[in-house]
Amino acid sequence: MKMHHLYIFDLDGVMTDSRALHAKAWEVSLNAFLHEGHYHPFMTLEYEKLLDGRPRKEGVRNFLDHRKIHFRESDVEEISTQKNLYFLKLLDSVGVNSIRDSLIFVHNLKKENYPLGLVTSSMNAHKILSDCRILDLFDVILTPVEGDQKNLKGKPSPDYFLECCRLLGREPSSCTVVEDAISGVEAACKGGFGEVIGFDSKGNLEHLNALKYAGADVVVDSLLKLEICKTFRPLPNFLDSLKEKFLKKMGTEFILFLDLRFDFEEVRDLIFTLSQYVMVCIFSDRDIRIIKDEILKYQEEEIIKQFLGVDWDKGKVLLKIYEVFGLDRKRFFPLYVGDEETSEDAFREIRHWGVAVITRGEQRPSLAKFHLKSLEEVKLVIQTLLNHLRSMYGQMES
Repeated sequence: MKMHHLYIFDLDGVMTDSRALHAKAWEVSLNAFLHEGHYHPFMTLEYEKLLDGRPRKEGVRNFLDHRKIHFRESDVEEISTQKNLYFLKLLDSVGVNSIRDSLIFVHNLKKENYPLGLVTSSMNAHKILSDCRILDLFDVILTPVEGDQKNLKGKPSPDYFLECCRLLGREPSSCTVVEDAISGVEAACKGGFGEVIGFDSKGNLEHLNALKYAGADVVVDSLLKLEICKTFRPLPNFLDSLKEKFLKKMGTEFILFLDLRFDFEEVRDLIFTLSQYVMVCIFSDRDIRIIKDEILKYQEEEIIKQFLGVDWDKGKVLLKIYEVFGLDRKRFFPLYVGDEETSEDAFREIRHWGVAVITRGEQRPSLAKFHLKSLEEVKLVIQTLLNHLRSMYGQMES
């Protein structure tokens, strides 16, 4: 049996948008130390060159050595502790999200049975992975906790990457490493890995060039631009699965979400009839229509006021709808049909407890489980659901 290529990912800045939080925490904690000693303030460029990707204490030592500042180990302890405390404070107040395209990429690799590793210098990795609900995606996770137990050196040493290969039974030459830190790219190059991908989700050209200069074979601002994406298997058509599987077990308790670019009037009668049985939520740009019992409950500005304080992340808005209407997530599962890139935020949210359907003429990598080709197929789904519900309620009445 052919052994799949191994992919190893960094966490902060590759899988999650927590890189900026780390940079801010370093700035605050180091500036407190530098101000006390009357040294020049911390510069953003120093984060990328001296701290990014390194274990916390090693980063402090590297920074102070580079500045030629005399220090004691107690200084290293104090700065490291303060940095972590401030980072955790930011994590609680600002929060962290998975990077959409990275999650889609890893999700599809997982479906194709590629072994996946995650290597990080963050002591808070398990909390971040849990908060983002992506802990289940990786076969091996190496953090400084495991690294200290195994006496592994941090980046730019390749120790962590090599240990990940060993645990997953692969040679470095048959592995790809995805990194956003210069120290991480240097580590992968030293380890003799088959492919090193430099990544910057913001598309910062200066940073991408620095990663290329450090030895990355390819640099990208989205992992969905990689050639391997062309090999991902197409999603099954939802109409087939709806008839074969879902109608038998779905019963009558679900919520239909439609996140499509379409003329509402084309399907108005069908949706209002369906709303006699289930709630229907329609996303259109930044408007939301929520229809139940043939009554348009919320529309446009009214719903935005109702959800005041929620970022326009469709996954968060979906959760807010459940909260506002007092819906039990274990009882009412979401069936979400979308054709927008931002639909992926909702797909991410319901990955473990709902059904996500992407509607596009041409398939692309997605977090969705199923695919529909066109609005005509969406109409067929709605009609099929309506027929099913009429039948179910008819049986209940008789």
